[in-house]
Amino acid sequence: MPKSRSRKPRPSARRQGRASRREPGRECWELDPTRVAEQLEELTTPDDLRSFDRCLDAEAQGDARSALGHRLCSPYVVGSMHVEDLRELVGWGQDAPGWVYSRWVRAQSYRWLLANADPRTDDVVKTTWMAAYLDLDPERPMGLSQREFGTRLAVGDWICEQLAVYEYGGLLDFIEVRASAELLERCDGVTEWLASAMRGFTLDDVVENRLQVTDLASGDRLEVLNLGAMTDRDRGAAVLGRLVPITDEPGLMFDVRPLEVDLETAREASRRVLAGNDMGWIDAVALGRHAGRLPLGFSMGNATPLSTDIVPEVMAHPHDASTPAEEAGRIRDLLDHGLSASVANGVAVCEAALVAVEVSGAQGASLVGPHVMAVLADPEVYAAAREHSTHPRHVEHWRLLATATPEPIRTRCLELAIRCQSGD
Repeated sequence: MPKSRSRKPRPSARRQGRASRREPGRECWELDPTRVAEQLEELTTPDDLRSFDRCLDAEAQGDARSALGHRLCSPYVVGSMHVEDLRELVGWGQDAPGWVYSRWVRAQSYRWLLANADPRTDDVVKTTWMAAYLDLDPERPMGLSQREFGTRLAVGDWICEQLAVYEYGGLLDFIEVRASAELLERCDGVTEWLASAMRGFTLDDVVENRLQVTDLASGDRLEVLNLGAMTDRDRGAAVLGRLVPITDEPGLMFDVRPLEVDLETAREASRRVLAGNDMGWIDAVALGRHAGRLPLGFSMGNATPLSTDIVPEVMAHPHDASTPAEEAGRIRDLLDHGLSASVANGVAVCEAALVAVEVSGAQGASLVGPHVMAVLADPEVYAAAREHSTHPRHVEHWRLLATATPEPIRTRCLELAIRCQSGD
C-alpha cells in the first residue's frame, strides 16, 4: 500500500531488477514479481521522484509530451500502462478525441491519489481485500507479504480504482484542485462523469461502431461507443461498469473496460445501487466471491490503453525495435522492410482485420473495428499501412472499417480506401 515517498540513493549492489532495455536518460526494469514494491523502493532515487513529480505536473497541465520525457527519466516496470498512455497521447497529437482526454483525467486522478499516499487508497485496498480476497491467508496472501499484496491491489485491481475515483471522490478532487483549465477544456464532459453510478449490464452485440448493451437496473437496451469491451467475451456476458456521457455518437461509453462478472452478481449490484446504496455493488461482489461464482483475482489485469477497451496481450517491449524478432510470414516481411516490431505488428493487425472484413463483411468489421482503432491511433502504423496495406481489392474493406470506428480513425480508414483507389 502507498507509504512514504522518501527514498534512499540507489545502491549499485541492489540493481538486481534486470534492465531489459536502456535508452539515454531512462531505465526500464524487470523486477522480481514477488517483490515489486520493495524493489521499486530500493531502486528509486530522489532524482527519480523529482522526475516523476514533474511528469505528474505536466500531465495536470495537459502536456503529454513533456510528461513522457520526465517519465522516461526514472525507472518504471516493464509494460507500464502509464508510459503507454503518454506515448499514445503524443502519437494522437491534436487529433485525440475529447473522450480520450477525459479518460486521461480519470487515470490521472487515481495516479494522483497513489503518488501522494492519500489515505483513501489504503481504505479502498482494505475494502477490496475484504470483498474479493477474504478467503486468502491473511498473513501471506498469494504467497506475498501483506504490503506487497496491498500494493498489487492498489495499482492493479479494477475494484480499487473504481472506488477511489468515484465513491471516494478522487476524480472530483482532482478536477477541483489539480487539473488545469487547459486540460479540462480538451475533455469531453468529464465533470458529468462524476454522477455515473455503477451498474450491471449484459453485452449483447456490436453493430458498426456501436456496442449494444442491456442495463440490468432498468431493462433498457442502450447503444454505447464500441471500443472493444466484447473482445474475448461471449455475447450476453454480464459486466459491471459505468456508462458516461460523450458528445460523439451514440452519446455514451464505458468509462473504462467493464468488469466481467456472473449474471447474478451483475443483477444484485444494480439492485443495491438502484435502491440508494452507492457502495452496494461491493456487497454484491462479496456475495459472488463467497458463493464461488467469481474466481479469485477476477478483477485484476483489466487495464487497457486510453483509446480502447481491449486488454493488450503483450505489454513488454512494445516499442523496442532492437529486440530480435523471430516472427514468421507477414510480420517478418514487414520487419525486412525496415519497420519496427511494434509498427509491423500494428500493420499486421490491420491486414488481419481486412481479411476478416473480406470474409464476414459488415459484421466482421464491427468485431475487428476496435482492434483497428487501437493500432491506427499510432501515426507510424497509419503511415506504414498507407505504404503496405492499400491494395486495390481492399477499397470496400477499408470503407466498412470506417463505419465500424469512431473519429478520427474513421477518416483514416476512408483515406486508406482512397489510397487503394488511387494507387499513389
